[in-house]
This record gives sequence, structure tokens and C-alpha cells, in this order.
Amino acid sequence: MNHQTSHSSSRFRDVPYQQLSGLFYIRNFISNEQGQELVSNMDGSSCRLHEKQDDHAEEDDEFMNFNDDTKLESSSLWQTEIMSRRTQQFGYHFDYFSGGLKKMNSDSEVVTNALGIPFYLQSLVERVQQEHEKLNMVQRTTSNIVHQQQYEKTLELPISQIILNEYCGPYQYIKKHVDSLHFGPVVSIVSLLQPCVMILYEASQDGLPNQDYSSNEDVNEKNETTRTSLLDVSIPIKELKTTGNRSSIVLEPNSLLILSGLARYRWKHEVISLKDYEKHGFSAKEVLGADANEELYRRISITMRSVLSTSEE
Repeated sequence: MNHQTSHSSSRFRDVPYQQLSGLFYIRNFISNEQGQELVSNMDGSSCRLHEKQDDHAEEDDEFMNFNDDTKLESSSLWQTEIMSRRTQQFGYHFDYFSGGLKKMNSDSEVVTNALGIPFYLQSLVERVQQEHEKLNMVQRTTSNIVHQQQYEKTLELPISQIILNEYCGPYQYIKKHVDSLHFGPVVSIVSLLQPCVMILYEASQDGLPNQDYSSNEDVNEKNETTRTSLLDVSIPIKELKTTGNRSSIVLEPNSLLILSGLARYRWKHEVISLKDYEKHGFSAKEVLGADANEELYRRISITMRSVLSTSEE
């Protein structure tokens, strides 16, 4: 399967994901059998949307509750805090409304380790942390980091927060965002069951590109130094402005995506709903296969992060 779509949009300049500093993608990180075992531990049954949700014309729709006409086959472990997908959180709870982060109490339904991570995810977490070390994150992603010593220290923190995101049918999604600064400098995502398109949008404090690419079209010479400017991770996320550069990648089942450095702090990422593929220039049939039934679509992502601070501190 091609990992990058070839479609372009007149609103954006497409950049190959391989050129994004700090982005690493590993196919077949786990086996199909390991993936199925993880899903069984997560819920033991599949989810189906019985009736279509309303179109999410506004981004804030993500935070609306399901209406009474929308029914899901329930699983006690899956939570419906937000409209766009069901979730499970471990270690720390991220509040989608306030952006706050708080330590979670132990859940008697799931056996966890001292960090609050389920035992069934522990070996996966250990493997992901080994990948961080093998990729030598510090040397490869901190050459343009402000406060480098502090950044290197945070890389040593263990993964202590996990969110499981479940996408069912053609209408579920996650809007474009940069992960909260409560979380550490590396975000790792394992994908299960079915593929999806992730779109990434470059952003910076001043709206100018953060890094140079193979083509220098539309680059003003006096702004060239800005393209390689230092990355200050203390800049509030709300102050980031899009630059016009876009990238995309197909996340295959059982793959691992690692976002660090610029890819973590200066590229917003989103997973669009299947029904919005064409609007963004993508083909669901190309990604899922010609015979795929969008109504039966199901994908689960495991997002793993360290924690730097909480809203309680």
C-alpha cells in the first residue's frame, strides 16, 4: 500500500511526509495476531453506528453528545465523552473541554501497573520506548530545539498516559490539533484493524514555514532564516498559525507512527472521517480497498505519551 496519497489541494502545498523532521513510520510493528489480542482486551466486541450522525460542519461539534437517535453497541470500557469517537484513557485523564490533565484513580475493571497502564499494554509500551532509544531521538530531533538540556531530560520520562481512540463507520474523526503541552516531546501511535489517512498541517508562531524543503518555490529570500529558526516549545499552541504546507500519510493496521521535534510541536495532525475523504482530495476506495464497506469500518489507535505537568500542579 502506498503510504502517502498523491492528491493535492489548491489551498495547500503538499510536502512528502518523509521530509517532516521528527516523524518516523514503522510498518508491521506488531503482528495481526498481536493486534487482535489487543482489541480483544480492549472490548471483546465490535462497534457499529446504527444511524448516521449529523454532519460536523463546525469543529466544535466534536464536543457534542450523541443524540438520542444515534445508538452504539455498548462496551462498558468505552466512553462517549465526545461525539466524534469513543475513547478509553489510562494513567492520566485528558479533559477534552478544558484541556486539563489529572491523575486517574485505578479502575477495578482493568488491571494496571504502578503508572496506571493496563498490563495487556505493558509489553507494547516497552517496545515503543525501545524504538525511541533505537532512533536516537535526542541527536536526530534536538539540533534546533531551544532549551536543549531541558528537552533531553524530558525524553527520559516513561510513557504514563494512553488514550485509545475508536473510529466506527464513515462519520467519525479527530480534528486537527497539536497535542497538549502537558504531554512530553514524543507522541507515539499504534494503529489497529483498518487503515486511515492522517493529514498534517505545518504551523508556526508567525505563519512562516519552520523548515526548508527540496523545492524553494514561493520563498522570499529575506524570510529564509525563518525557515530554519529555532523551535521554542514554550510557545502556546493557540498562537500557532498555519503556513500553507500540508502532508499526509496512510496509517496501516499494526503500524507505529512517532511524532517528535517539529513533527510533534509544529505540525497539526488530524484523522478525517471517511465521508470527508473526497473533499480533502483522497479516495476511500484507494485506502480501504474497492470492496470495503464503509458502514462496517472500524479503526482503533493507541496514543502513548509521557506527562510533563498536570492541571492540578
